[in-house]
Amino acid sequence: HMNDPERILVLHGTEVPLAPFIVTGASLGVDYTIAEGVLLRTEVRSLHGTDDVFPITLQRSTRSDTFGTVMLSATW
Repeated sequence: HMNDPERILVLHGTEVPLAPFIVTGASLGVDYTIAEGVLLRTEVRSLHGTDDVFPITLQRSTRSDTFGTVMLSATW
């Protein structure tokens, strides 16, 4: 959860007075050991805000964003 009421960290919008920046998120990750020293990590993350702060295109934004990541790591 992020609450930036003075909008010091994130500046968005042009309304006066400035609305606070509030976003809440959640994620779920799974790690899978493929072999000794080889790890596959997956994660799905979803973020939801009170304003349209996540860009869809250059002209449009939305209040939420969900995305996934996959990482393969190796140690020796």
